[in-house]
Amino acid sequence: MWRNVALLVMAVLAPSPLLAQKPFAEKLHDPATDRAYPLVRDPRLNYIVSALELSGDFYRLRFGQAFVSFGITERGTTEVVVLGSGDLILNPSPEIQKLEVFLSSDGTPGPPRATEAIPEHLKVTSAYIRLHPTDTFLRIPAGSLRPEPDPVRHDQAEAIRRSRFPLYLNEGPTKAIIPPPGLRVIDVETESGDRMLLFDGPNVPRSITRLISKR
Repeated sequence: MWRNVALLVMAVLAPSPLLAQKPFAEKLHDPATDRAYPLVRDPRLNYIVSALELSGDFYRLRFGQAFVSFGITERGTTEVVVLGSGDLILNPSPEIQKLEVFLSSDGTPGPPRATEAIPEHLKVTSAYIRLHPTDTFLRIPAGSLRPEPDPVRHDQAEAIRRSRFPLYLNEGPTKAIIPPPGLRVIDVETESGDRMLLFDGPNVPRSITRLISKR
């Protein structure tokens, strides 16, 4: 199923996403697991991080200061919400698929289409990330984490979770599927209100999809 990137994009965008509907055995998940895990979110898992930088082969996220909220399972962290003024820098190689999808005023997606009009540098306001608990992408030194149990920021992070978690690697509203090692789904909101969806990992078609909202 993952050979067809267009199918992936539609699965992510549809009101009843493919990833959330197929039986667990058919989903993309960590082969070391055979079930989904309850996901814990708590204000005590919220932090302020200075000089946060998260890098992959074809992308880099940078925040001078960010509010970071972790969603954890008994296996470790698999969900991260980042809030703050930051930068997304893209440097895709030719094999990275580049797509764009136009969203209607009610959020209904149009058909995905190939494009070369992917900006190299965007200002961003948030990032929603799903990943394997052992992924080094998220190695933040403990000394860089300052607890931040601010209920307002927590509510902002929860609002993002409510809109994003149902789209990716879940077994219902409260259980997370652990993705395979190395797989990352990064859903970034830009200052313009558009979103950039990055899909990265071994043995899957890596892609950048620009989700363009109707103004």
